[in-house]
Amino acid sequence: MKLIGVDVGGTFTDVVLFDSETNETAVHKVPTTSDDPSRGVMLGVLELCRSVAIDPGAITHVYHGTTIATNAVLEYKGARTGMITTKGYRDIIHIGRHQRPMHYSIMQEIPWQHHPLVRRAFRKVAAERLVPPRGEVRIPLAENEVRNAARELAQAGVEAVAICFLFSYLNPAHEERAKEIVLEEFPQAFVTTSSSVVPQFREFERFTTTAMNASRGTTRWPFTSMGSRSSSPRSRMVSIAWSMLARVAGTEVGESMLLLPENNITLKVSLGRRLPIRF
Repeated sequence: MKLIGVDVGGTFTDVVLFDSETNETAVHKVPTTSDDPSRGVMLGVLELCRSVAIDPGAITHVYHGTTIATNAVLEYKGARTGMITTKGYRDIIHIGRHQRPMHYSIMQEIPWQHHPLVRRAFRKVAAERLVPPRGEVRIPLAENEVRNAARELAQAGVEAVAICFLFSYLNPAHEERAKEIVLEEFPQAFVTTSSSVVPQFREFERFTTTAMNASRGTTRWPFTSMGSRSSSPRSRMVSIAWSMLARVAGTEVGESMLLLPENNITLKVSLGRRLPIRF
Protein backbone atom coordinates (compact mmCIF):
# COMPACT_ATOMS: atom_id res chain seq x y z
CA MET A 1 0.00 0.00 0.00
CA LYS A 2 1.04 3.56 -0.67
CA LEU A 3 -0.01 5.97 2.05
CA ILE A 4 0.18 9.76 2.07
CA GLY A 5 -0.03 11.95 5.14
CA VAL A 6 -0.57 15.71 4.86
CA ASP A 7 -0.16 18.27 7.63
CA VAL A 8 -1.23 21.82 6.81
CA GLY A 9 0.45 24.31 9.10
CA GLY A 10 0.40 28.07 9.19
CA THR A 11 3.68 28.40 7.28
CA PHE A 12 4.37 25.07 5.58
CA THR A 13 2.41 22.10 4.31
CA ASP A 14 4.23 18.82 4.92
CA VAL A 15 3.57 15.73 2.83
CA VAL A 16 4.86 12.24 3.65
CA LEU A 17 4.60 9.18 1.40
CA PHE A 18 5.07 5.70 2.82
CA ASP A 19 5.21 2.51 0.76
CA SER A 20 4.35 -0.42 3.03
CA GLU A 21 5.62 -2.95 0.49
CA THR A 22 9.14 -1.51 0.18
CA ASN A 23 9.19 0.15 3.61
CA GLU A 24 10.39 3.37 1.96
CA THR A 25 9.45 6.88 3.03
CA ALA A 26 9.61 10.14 1.09
CA VAL A 27 8.92 13.61 2.43
CA HIS A 28 8.16 16.92 0.80
CA LYS A 29 7.45 20.45 2.03
CA VAL A 30 5.72 23.33 0.28
CA PRO A 31 4.60 26.76 1.51
CA THR A 32 1.04 26.84 2.82
CA THR A 33 -1.23 28.82 0.52
CA SER A 34 -3.19 30.68 3.19
CA ASP A 35 -5.75 32.13 0.79
CA ASP A 36 -6.75 28.59 -0.22
CA PRO A 37 -4.80 25.84 1.60
CA SER A 38 -6.11 23.19 -0.79
CA ARG A 39 -3.78 24.56 -3.48
CA GLY A 40 -0.76 23.89 -1.29
CA VAL A 41 -2.01 20.39 -0.51
CA MET A 42 -2.54 19.57 -4.16
CA LEU A 43 0.85 21.00 -5.12
CA GLY A 44 2.64 19.08 -2.37
CA VAL A 45 1.01 15.76 -3.22
CA LEU A 46 1.65 16.09 -6.95
CA GLU A 47 5.27 17.22 -6.52
CA LEU A 48 5.99 14.39 -4.09
CA CYS A 49 4.48 11.79 -6.41
CA ARG A 50 6.45 13.22 -9.30
CA SER A 51 9.72 13.19 -7.36
CA VAL A 52 9.42 9.46 -6.61
CA ALA A 53 7.87 8.58 -9.96
CA ILE A 54 4.57 7.34 -8.54
CA ASP A 55 1.23 7.70 -10.29
CA PRO A 56 -1.10 9.64 -7.96
CA GLY A 57 -3.79 7.11 -8.81
CA ALA A 58 -1.71 4.44 -7.07
CA ILE A 59 -2.17 6.09 -3.67
CA THR A 60 -4.30 3.80 -1.53
CA HIS A 61 -4.67 5.77 1.72
CA VAL A 62 -4.58 9.47 2.57
CA TYR A 63 -4.41 10.93 6.07
CA HIS A 64 -4.83 14.60 6.79
CA GLY A 65 -4.28 16.93 9.71
CA THR A 66 -4.12 20.69 10.16
CA THR A 67 -3.21 23.25 12.80
CA ILE A 68 -5.09 26.08 11.09
CA ALA A 69 -7.75 26.31 13.79
CA THR A 70 -5.19 25.89 16.58
CA ASN A 71 -3.13 28.76 15.18
CA ALA A 72 -6.23 30.94 14.93
CA VAL A 73 -7.05 30.28 18.58
CA LEU A 74 -3.51 31.03 19.78
CA GLU A 75 -3.36 34.23 17.74
CA TYR A 76 -6.84 35.37 18.81
CA LYS A 77 -7.99 35.44 15.22
CA GLY A 78 -11.43 34.51 14.04
CA ALA A 79 -14.68 35.66 12.58
CA ARG A 80 -16.73 38.45 14.08
CA THR A 81 -19.02 36.27 16.16
CA GLY A 82 -22.48 36.77 17.59
CA MET A 83 -24.43 34.69 20.09
CA ILE A 84 -28.10 34.09 20.75
CA THR A 85 -28.80 32.69 24.20
CA THR A 86 -31.53 32.26 26.80
CA LYS A 87 -32.82 35.52 28.23
CA GLY A 88 -31.00 36.31 31.45
CA TYR A 89 -27.84 34.39 30.55
CA ARG A 90 -26.13 36.82 28.21
CA ASP A 91 -23.00 37.13 30.36
CA ILE A 92 -22.22 33.51 31.15
CA ILE A 93 -19.21 33.47 28.82
CA HIS A 94 -17.88 36.60 30.51
CA ILE A 95 -18.47 35.66 34.15
CA GLY A 96 -17.27 32.09 33.76
CA ARG A 97 -16.93 29.79 36.75
CA HIS A 98 -15.08 30.28 40.02
CA GLN A 99 -11.75 29.12 38.55
CA ARG A 100 -9.23 31.85 37.78
CA PRO A 101 -5.57 31.68 36.70
CA MET A 102 -4.68 33.12 40.14
CA HIS A 103 -7.46 32.58 42.63
CA TYR A 104 -6.61 35.33 45.12
CA SER A 105 -5.23 38.06 42.88
CA ILE A 106 -7.24 41.14 41.94
CA MET A 107 -4.55 42.08 39.38
CA GLN A 108 -4.70 39.42 36.71
CA GLU A 109 -5.66 38.90 33.10
CA ILE A 110 -8.60 36.52 32.74
CA PRO A 111 -8.29 35.12 29.21
CA TRP A 112 -11.98 34.78 28.37
CA GLN A 113 -12.58 38.36 29.53
CA HIS A 114 -9.45 39.96 28.09
CA HIS A 115 -9.94 38.26 24.71
CA PRO A 116 -13.71 37.68 24.50
CA LEU A 117 -14.91 35.17 21.96
CA VAL A 118 -18.10 37.19 21.54
CA ARG A 119 -18.27 40.89 22.31
CA ARG A 120 -21.12 41.83 24.62
CA ALA A 121 -22.74 43.98 21.94
CA PHE A 122 -23.07 40.88 19.78
CA ARG A 123 -24.65 38.71 22.50
CA LYS A 124 -28.43 38.64 22.00
CA VAL A 125 -31.13 36.93 24.01
CA ALA A 126 -34.47 35.25 23.37
CA ALA A 127 -37.11 34.01 25.76
CA GLU A 128 -37.21 30.22 26.07
CA ARG A 129 -36.75 27.65 28.78
CA LEU A 130 -36.27 23.92 28.94
CA VAL A 131 -36.19 22.10 32.25
CA PRO A 132 -34.48 18.94 33.46
CA PRO A 133 -34.45 16.02 33.71
CA ARG A 134 -35.87 15.36 30.24
CA GLY A 135 -35.81 18.79 28.60
CA GLU A 136 -39.52 19.56 28.73
CA VAL A 137 -40.53 22.95 27.38
CA ARG A 138 -41.54 25.36 30.14
CA ILE A 139 -41.32 28.53 28.05
CA PRO A 140 -41.74 28.18 24.25
CA LEU A 141 -39.08 29.70 22.04
CA ALA A 142 -39.86 33.34 21.19
CA GLU A 143 -39.21 33.02 17.48
CA ASN A 144 -39.79 36.71 16.83
CA GLU A 145 -36.99 37.58 19.27
CA VAL A 146 -34.63 35.17 17.53
CA ARG A 147 -35.55 36.70 14.19
CA ASN A 148 -34.91 40.22 15.46
CA ALA A 149 -31.59 39.13 16.96
CA ALA A 150 -30.50 37.60 13.66
CA ARG A 151 -31.33 40.82 11.82
CA GLU A 152 -29.41 42.91 14.35
CA LEU A 153 -26.36 40.66 14.08
CA ALA A 154 -26.48 40.78 10.30
CA GLN A 155 -26.63 44.59 10.37
CA ALA A 156 -23.68 44.65 12.78
CA GLY A 157 -21.49 42.78 10.30
CA VAL A 158 -21.32 39.55 12.24
CA GLU A 159 -19.98 36.58 10.25
CA ALA A 160 -20.77 33.65 12.54
CA VAL A 161 -23.47 32.95 15.10
CA ALA A 162 -23.38 30.62 18.12
CA ILE A 163 -26.74 29.50 19.46
CA CYS A 164 -26.55 28.49 23.12
CA PHE A 165 -29.64 27.76 25.19
CA LEU A 166 -29.98 26.35 28.68
CA PHE A 167 -30.45 22.56 28.88
CA SER A 168 -30.25 22.17 25.10
CA TYR A 169 -28.16 19.05 25.68
CA LEU A 170 -31.39 17.44 26.92
CA ASN A 171 -33.52 18.69 24.05
CA PRO A 172 -32.00 20.41 21.00
CA ALA A 173 -35.36 21.48 19.51
CA HIS A 174 -35.14 25.17 20.45
CA GLU A 175 -31.56 25.53 19.23
CA GLU A 176 -32.31 23.76 15.97
CA ARG A 177 -35.33 25.95 15.33
CA ALA A 178 -33.34 29.07 16.20
CA LYS A 179 -30.67 28.01 13.70
CA GLU A 180 -33.30 27.66 10.99
CA ILE A 181 -34.59 31.16 11.72
CA VAL A 182 -31.11 32.69 11.73
CA LEU A 183 -30.30 31.11 8.36
CA GLU A 184 -33.60 32.38 6.96
CA GLU A 185 -32.72 35.94 7.97
CA PHE A 186 -28.96 35.66 7.56
CA PRO A 187 -28.18 32.87 5.04
CA GLN A 188 -24.52 33.84 4.56
CA ALA A 189 -23.68 33.34 8.25
CA PHE A 190 -21.86 30.36 9.70
CA VAL A 191 -24.29 29.10 12.35
CA THR A 192 -23.52 26.51 15.01
CA THR A 193 -25.49 25.19 17.99
CA SER A 194 -24.19 24.07 21.36
CA SER A 195 -26.28 20.89 21.24
CA SER A 196 -24.47 19.78 18.09
CA VAL A 197 -21.00 20.81 19.22
CA VAL A 198 -20.85 19.66 22.85
CA PRO A 199 -24.19 18.36 24.20
CA GLN A 200 -23.11 18.26 27.83
CA PHE A 201 -24.08 20.04 31.04
CA ARG A 202 -22.19 23.07 32.41
CA GLU A 203 -23.14 26.18 30.52
CA PHE A 204 -19.83 28.05 30.58
CA GLU A 205 -17.89 25.19 29.01
CA ARG A 206 -20.60 24.45 26.47
CA PHE A 207 -21.16 28.08 25.53
CA THR A 208 -17.46 28.95 25.18
CA THR A 209 -16.73 25.82 23.15
CA THR A 210 -19.60 26.66 20.81
CA ALA A 211 -18.49 30.28 20.53
CA MET A 212 -14.98 29.14 19.68
CA ASN A 213 -16.35 26.80 17.03
CA ALA A 214 -18.35 29.66 15.55
CA SER A 215 -15.45 32.10 15.60
CA ARG A 216 -13.24 29.62 13.70
CA GLY A 217 -16.03 28.46 11.39
CA THR A 218 -15.10 30.89 8.63
CA THR A 219 -11.38 30.08 8.82
CA ARG A 220 -9.87 29.04 5.51
CA TRP A 221 -9.81 25.27 5.94
CA PRO A 222 -7.75 23.19 3.51
CA PHE A 223 -10.71 22.27 1.31
CA THR A 224 -13.36 24.84 2.23
CA SER A 225 -13.81 25.92 -1.37
CA MET A 226 -15.25 22.50 -2.13
CA GLY A 227 -17.44 22.23 0.96
CA SER A 228 -20.66 23.66 2.33
CA ARG A 229 -20.36 26.83 4.38
CA SER A 230 -23.20 25.87 6.69
CA SER A 231 -21.63 22.61 7.84
CA SER A 232 -19.01 22.25 10.53
CA PRO A 233 -15.28 22.21 9.62
CA ARG A 234 -14.91 18.49 10.33
CA SER A 235 -18.09 17.66 8.44
CA ARG A 236 -16.73 19.58 5.46
CA MET A 237 -13.47 17.66 5.66
CA VAL A 238 -15.33 14.35 5.57
CA SER A 239 -17.74 15.28 2.82
CA ILE A 240 -15.26 16.75 0.35
CA ALA A 241 -12.15 14.64 0.90
CA TRP A 242 -13.33 12.26 -1.81
CA SER A 243 -13.55 15.14 -4.30
CA MET A 244 -10.13 16.44 -3.27
CA LEU A 245 -8.43 13.14 -3.95
CA ALA A 246 -10.26 12.69 -7.23
CA ARG A 247 -8.77 16.01 -8.34
CA VAL A 248 -5.23 14.69 -7.99
CA ALA A 249 -4.16 14.48 -11.62
CA GLY A 250 -7.77 13.80 -12.56
CA THR A 251 -7.63 10.31 -11.08
CA GLU A 252 -10.14 8.41 -8.99
CA VAL A 253 -9.34 6.94 -5.59
CA GLY A 254 -10.41 3.59 -4.19
CA GLU A 255 -12.91 3.11 -1.38
CA SER A 256 -9.99 2.06 0.84
CA MET A 257 -9.15 5.72 1.38
CA LEU A 258 -9.51 6.50 5.09
CA LEU A 259 -9.96 9.76 6.97
CA LEU A 260 -8.24 10.49 10.28
CA PRO A 261 -9.94 13.42 12.02
CA GLU A 262 -8.41 15.16 15.03
CA ASN A 263 -10.17 12.89 17.52
CA ASN A 264 -8.03 10.02 16.25
CA ILE A 265 -10.65 7.70 14.82
CA THR A 266 -10.38 6.26 11.33
CA LEU A 267 -13.30 5.82 8.99
CA LYS A 268 -14.07 5.21 5.34
CA VAL A 269 -15.41 8.02 3.20
CA SER A 270 -18.77 6.30 2.73
CA LEU A 271 -19.22 5.99 6.51
CA GLY A 272 -18.05 9.57 7.01
CA ARG A 273 -20.76 10.77 4.64
CA ARG A 274 -23.45 8.91 6.57
CA LEU A 275 -22.10 9.86 10.00
CA PRO A 276 -20.42 13.26 9.70
CA ILE A 277 -18.10 14.21 12.55
CA ARG A 278 -19.16 17.34 14.37
CA PHE A 279 -16.62 19.81 15.59
